[in-house]
Amino acid sequence: MKYLAFIVVFLMSFSMGGSGSVGERGYVASKGHVVGAGLVEADKVVYLVRHGETCLDQGSNPHLSSYGRDRASELARVLMDEEIQEIYSTPFYRTIETATPISESTGKPITQIAVQAGFVAELASTIRESTAERILISGHSNTTPALINLLIGTTLPDLTEFDFDRLYVVHLREDGTGMLSTLRYGAESGKPSTCTE
Repeated sequence: MKYLAFIVVFLMSFSMGGSGSVGERGYVASKGHVVGAGLVEADKVVYLVRHGETCLDQGSNPHLSSYGRDRASELARVLMDEEIQEIYSTPFYRTIETATPISESTGKPITQIAVQAGFVAELASTIRESTAERILISGHSNTTPALINLLIGTTLPDLTEFDFDRLYVVHLREDGTGMLSTLRYGAESGKPSTCTE
């Protein structure tokens, strides 16, 4: 059943020079332009994020840093009215912790996806076949763009080491076509840091 997906993003603060900037709870597109209300006809909306900022001193499976935890909380706030029905995450602390606040606020469990050969393609198939209309994916700098590319045929490159504030919104239609909106949420991306707590 089709519905109209509304994406409204507000710019909370501008820098003097007009380059992209955010307040502590701001939203901004590149170079300080406001992303206005978008009206897109879609059968399914998929929200994709990379995990939040992490701790550098915790090995190969780090937890989120305080910056990352703040970002995870902000993601839950941004999506609180989107009626998320399914949540998927890789089985790592950083991705699970990014999705945890919205899982707790919606009561929807986090489905962990085993990381193995071909798992991104399998996840793309799972999304297409799902009856859910609103889905959140918590992934990584390489898996997030790769999944979008598989879903709608884009050629997004991997995110850089310091890109944490992207919120990708994929609008999928029954005929297999789709549309991508790239937004930013929360504070500007922070660098991974050591964590003493």
